[in-house]
Amino acid sequence: MALGAALFQHKGVEILRAKDPDLARTYLYGKLLGALLVDELTLRSRRFFPWGFPLPD
Repeated sequence: MALGAALFQHKGVEILRAKDPDLARTYLYGKLLGALLVDELTLRSRRFFPWGFPLPD
């Protein structure tokens, strides 16, 4: 749930500059897509081992 918390802590979500509902929806979808991409890349980077195998702890 860290993703949802991070999205709603962002001040831009509370007060939108766009008054047009379609534009506001597009803005929020863009923010959500960006957050999902960052979350996915973060998870993938934790499982990536440049040597081809995990190193022992």
